[in-house]
Amino acid sequence: MPIGTVLKYRQINFVILGIHFSFGIMNFIYPYFLAGLSAIAIPIIIHLFNFQRPKKVYFSNVKFLKEIKEATSNRLKLKHLLILLARILFIVFLALAFAQPFLKSKNAAFISGATNVAFYLDNSYSMQNELEEGKALDIAVKSISSATEVFAPNTSYSLLTNDFAVGDQFYKNKEKLVERLSEVNFSANYRSADAIYKRQEQSPEEDKQAHTFFWFSDFQKSTLGNLSALKFDTADNVYLVPINNKKVKNVFIDSLWLESPVVRPNENNTLHAILKNSGEEEVRGLVVRLYIDNAQVSAATIDVSINASAKADFVFNVTVSGERKCKLSFEDFPVTFDNDYYFILDISHQINIQNIEEKPSYITDAYSSESIFNSVNINAGAIDYSALPSSNVIILNELEEIPASLTEALRQFYAKGGSIVIVPSAKANAESYKKLFSTLSLPPVSIIPKADTSAKIAAELLSPDFNNPFFKDVFEKTDKRISMPYAFPALNFGLGGEVLLKTKGNSSFLSVFRNGNGKVYIFSSPFDAPYTDFYKQAIFVPVLYKIAFNSITENQKLSYSLQQSSIAVDIEPTGNEHVYELVGENFKSIPDQRFMGKTLLLEVPRDEMKAGFFDLKKNNEVVKTLAFNYGKSESYLDFYSPEELMTIFASNKNVHVYKASSSEDFVSKFKKENIGVPLWKYCLILCLMFLLAELLLIRFFK
Repeated sequence: MPIGTVLKYRQINFVILGIHFSFGIMNFIYPYFLAGLSAIAIPIIIHLFNFQRPKKVYFSNVKFLKEIKEATSNRLKLKHLLILLARILFIVFLALAFAQPFLKSKNAAFISGATNVAFYLDNSYSMQNELEEGKALDIAVKSISSATEVFAPNTSYSLLTNDFAVGDQFYKNKEKLVERLSEVNFSANYRSADAIYKRQEQSPEEDKQAHTFFWFSDFQKSTLGNLSALKFDTADNVYLVPINNKKVKNVFIDSLWLESPVVRPNENNTLHAILKNSGEEEVRGLVVRLYIDNAQVSAATIDVSINASAKADFVFNVTVSGERKCKLSFEDFPVTFDNDYYFILDISHQINIQNIEEKPSYITDAYSSESIFNSVNINAGAIDYSALPSSNVIILNELEEIPASLTEALRQFYAKGGSIVIVPSAKANAESYKKLFSTLSLPPVSIIPKADTSAKIAAELLSPDFNNPFFKDVFEKTDKRISMPYAFPALNFGLGGEVLLKTKGNSSFLSVFRNGNGKVYIFSSPFDAPYTDFYKQAIFVPVLYKIAFNSITENQKLSYSLQQSSIAVDIEPTGNEHVYELVGENFKSIPDQRFMGKTLLLEVPRDEMKAGFFDLKKNNEVVKTLAFNYGKSESYLDFYSPEELMTIFASNKNVHVYKASSSEDFVSKFKKENIGVPLWKYCLILCLMFLLAELLLIRFFK
């Protein structure tokens, strides 16, 4: 065999051996396409039977041989060999491109062995943030759908959302998972990281305990909590995929209150709102509008600095009594779920006052002159204890003796946030008063049997402290020369609590003690001469009114949060046979409920609710209208960055953090790290390069 032919076949064998060696270090997604390598025989056959066949050249005269420019034999052989090599490599890399080779990663064995995979999808409203690809939630859904391509076809999946639905804990195949993903919508719930992990581990299917967990979330700090305290089991592989964890501007309403807790028809009132900016961009010229029954009644324009608060005031006047649906609204992007704040104004809400007395008094006249007060006078010997819990204020009006049963009822009323007013009797029973003060955790009290009217100057009251919130808006003019009464004490309880009015002799005339929302107002003197002329002074009625108004400042709920598991609503019970429904727009539910006295306790079905108004109905009749808003924690748009997550879990080798700008980016990185480096693109490029090389060799290699 000629030496050139031997060299040629050795070169071909070298190429084939190189291909065989490459196959040894590569893996293929579709290995059956490697059968296409058999097409290598085609260019070899063409080369052997076409290029090697001698060609006949006819000529008429030998003299023309001098005019033929012959190429050397070695040059022709080299050209033919290069063309053959280009054709062989074209076919090789074309087959490889279809077989999709990849370099196997160190985690490939683990991924191929994972049969149960648990996904967590954060569907809280902070995932409403807009990105180039769409909303953060949409990107997370696409990423989960794409991540399933990595695992074997027989892999089972569970999908956990913030709703913590029981059905989501059961495992399903890929098709069912994709179907469930299409149903996911935003939820008012948000969960802590610890709660999420515990929920994922608690699979109802014991034979399908997952050890591969994926978290697709924006990793909001205010809702997930302290991740440093989170401990993952070392047997679990956890993949954290932050979606859109860039801090953006967001304005939301932090708190809301009324200037006067009682809103009366045809009287001006002021609504105060605190708005916060949780972003890193100042907001200027934000217009906030107040709507009452869908009609705009007031507006305010504010500027909110970075990570700061601003106060907005809205003056309004309502002509119609009853419950009114109200809303504060503004435009703020890109997060819009908290741009509306819903609340209820109860116009001309009556204040229930139980005046327990032994004889008619000036207090009766003071409260009976205004319809806003539902004042009921009760004889001390005929107390209706069942009516006490529904009261706002209970007045012990100069009772000589306080029964033990009343003392216990007052303790419960005080603990639940009620207001108690104690006006002592000139003939007070020392033991019963001491028992009452002890039961309510008030300072020790002593009885002064007779008024000492000798020190009249010391008995004069000092002007009230107009900076004290209690006296705010009580007087039109803050004149310290106001005429003040005198008061000689019948009770001595020191200067404990908050002293609202005191004498020039430095003894308390009116003090208030607090226990949570509960308040106890104590007067040291009976409202009779010679003890005091307080009931004759201009300050008398405003002080009594202010005590009554303060009793509902904290009790009247403007709105509720959807993060509350239960709420308490004051309703007069009519029997156990009645069931209350909660009805809203496209929503109807019968929540778990029970009565505690005259308070209806309702479990909030928050998984199905959105912010807005809901009617509480009994027998299809509206009993009360309630307003619900999203929890404020969701509005603090501060997120854990991928770098922070990597630092927190640096010592956890089983926790992997992905920094992906899009769903395609995540899938690409995940495949590279857990399946291997895909090589099909490079094979396709080389395939085209060798095809071009063949054309160039044929055209230009002479």
